[in-house]
Amino acid sequence: LESVDSIELHWLYGLTPAQRMFEVCNDPPVVQFQSDLIRASLNEWPNQNENTEVQLLSSGNLNDSQKEVVNCLLNIKSGLYLVVGPPGTGKTTTSVDFIINYCHQNQNSRVLVSAPSNQAVHVLLLNLLNHV
Repeated sequence: LESVDSIELHWLYGLTPAQRMFEVCNDPPVVQFQSDLIRASLNEWPNQNENTEVQLLSSGNLNDSQKEVVNCLLNIKSGLYLVVGPPGTGKTTTSVDFIINYCHQNQNSRVLVSAPSNQAVHVLLLNLLNHV
């Protein structure tokens, strides 16, 4: 054996996070609406006449069209839908009302909220916390 003058040790971070990242990238889980997300295919907006009228909680701040959107979303069983509108049209207020009503109807569920900016998610979260 050769003699070694020095040994250098470098601490490696835990391998578990790297292993999990590798496993997810190598064999990603199948998401129910994965193909809809990848292809950005949206379903037709449901016909209001086909929906059951839902008694909404905390809908005092919503106008009629916002109530209609929340009611439609609460009647949807599956699919990917997109609610859009210019600034100031009440998308955040409508989203908060939908989340409150959805969680009331589906108490063991979780909701994931995303937005184009952290600020938009922050505003939605603050509005949601004000209603709890």
